[in-house]
Parts: sequence; structure tokens; C-alpha cells
Amino acid sequence: MMKTDSDTPSGVVVGSDPTARALGLLGLLQKRSHWRGADLADSLGVTHRTLRRDIQRLRDLGYKIDGAPGELGGYAMDRGHVLPPLLLDEDETVATTLALTVAASSIDSDYAGPALTALHKIQAGLPHHLGLRLEHLREAVEAMPSRGGASATTILTIIGTIRRQQRLTFTYTDRHENYSRRTVEPHWLFAKHGIWRLITFDLDKNEWRTFRLDRMSRLKSHSWRFAPRETATQLAARAAAPIPTDAYRHRAELVVYASLDHVTDAASDLQHEVSNVSDTHTLITVGGDSANDLAAWLAGFPLPFDLLGDEEVLHAVERLGARLSRAVLNAPSHDAR
Repeated sequence: MMKTDSDTPSGVVVGSDPTARALGLLGLLQKRSHWRGADLADSLGVTHRTLRRDIQRLRDLGYKIDGAPGELGGYAMDRGHVLPPLLLDEDETVATTLALTVAASSIDSDYAGPALTALHKIQAGLPHHLGLRLEHLREAVEAMPSRGGASATTILTIIGTIRRQQRLTFTYTDRHENYSRRTVEPHWLFAKHGIWRLITFDLDKNEWRTFRLDRMSRLKSHSWRFAPRETATQLAARAAAPIPTDAYRHRAELVVYASLDHVTDAASDLQHEVSNVSDTHTLITVGGDSANDLAAWLAGFPLPFDLLGDEEVLHAVERLGARLSRAVLNAPSHDAR
């Protein structure tokens, strides 16, 4: 006996198969806060005795389901301390996936990392037809840009190619505004210093390369599959490695009048490289994509230093200094106040 009901999660078949009935029952219990036993049995197309047996089967699996006898009685999923596995229909899966993509794109959020992890888990279990549906929807859905500028479309494309272990082709713009077409094996997606990055094996260069998502465009996945070249532990170590400052559009070199230990602590909030000059002098190189942002950071650097290139950073510091000097000169004097 089969029965279709508007409250039954799409894609779940109910009937004589115990596993299918349990999944259908779980989906129904998650849709409402309370069910009358008769309505629940009718939606599943089973007898009250079978319903009670299926309820017990879910309880044996660890789900907390409260039951009460009588006309007003019924069943309700208890809100326990641990979130049980959820059974989502197609519309709910699409909505959840897109919402998580938006959250993952918001790199400044504390939940960006967990959202990306949840996305990986959902994508790994998607049936083929639902994956295709999201493939079409993602073209029309753009998340709010993060500091790294990664969009929902880009993130979903990359997650899909990593999960399916497919080659990826894209146009890349480097820090000097040079364009190139790259073909890679995508392995690991991560966020660092406010920017989404992708660890790949570059097939053209025959070496490991890390690319910024905000510099990628015209992404295309291929049917050609590859075998992962490194374990998750090895890839995580690559993600944790320092990013060289020459990967940024601008660099500033400072000769700091302090020891190496003091400089390392003072520059901990920015991507940097340091080297010891003497017991009292340290050379530090900082990288950034904005000359104005680097100038603002230098203005707040707490140790005395001499600044060396690059030219755009030097000009940005001069402009900032002139603006701050004018602000002081034009401020009302203490006597005037």
C-alpha cells in the first residue's frame, strides 16, 4: 500500500518498506511540533500498530519522541540537547544550501568557517538531480561580497569540483593585472586574512599553487576526474603556511628601531616577513592589496621606523601625513575653546 500526502517530504516513499517508512515518519515529525496519531498513520498509509512500531524504531536509533494517549494525544519530537540528523525535502535543501553559501561568503563572520563545513557535508550527499537544480539556481544567486570578493556562484562551483574531483579551468588576474587561463586540480578551499583561497595542483605549471577567489573569473568544471595528490592533513598544512608578501599588490619595507621579538609582536595583525639586522634593528616587509590601507596600518605602528618603498605606499603615507597635519593645524586651539 502506497500513499501520497502533501505533508510527506518530497523524495520519501512510504509504504511497506520499514526503512522508507522510518524516513517518511522522521520527515513528518520534523515538519510539525505535534501530530495526532491518526493523522500520522493516515499520512504514512499504515495502521496504528505499525506506527507505534516505527516510532519505537526511531527511539531505538536515539531520537527522542514523546507520545501521549487519548483523543488529544499524539506524538512530538522532543527538542533534546543534541541536534538529530535532519530529513530535508528538495526545497528545504536548496534553501539551506543557498543560505549557507551566503554565510560562507561573509568572510568577516564568525560562522563563515562552520557554514563552509556544513556546505561540504550537504553537497557530498546530494542526489544527482538535486545537484543539477542547484547548478542552475546558483547562476542567479549572488551572495553579499566579502572582503575577498567571493560570490555564491564561485563558491558553489569550486565546492562541486572539489567534491567530484574534477578539473577546473578559469581566468586569473594576478596582482599586476595580468590575465592568464589556468587549468588545475582543485583540492582545498579555505579563508585566510579575510580572503577565500583555493589550493590546487596547477597542470600548466606542474606545481602546487594557491589562487584567490576574488581574482578568478569564467570558471568551468570538466568531466575529467583526478585522484587527490595529498591527504587532508597535508592540505591543511599548506593552508596554514604563511602567505608570501610578494603575493600582494603592494609591499612596504620598514627598518624598525627595535629587536626582532618586539617587531614580531607589533606586526602580528598583518601578513609580514621579518629578518634580523642587528640587536637593535629589524627589517620587516608587509604586504597588502591597498596602498592606502598599508599607509593607515603604518600610521598606527607603535615602534619607530624608516620606510622604504614601494612608491605607491610612500605616496599614500605622504598623503595621509599631509591630511593629518592639516587636521591638526585647522583644529581649534585650547585658548579658543
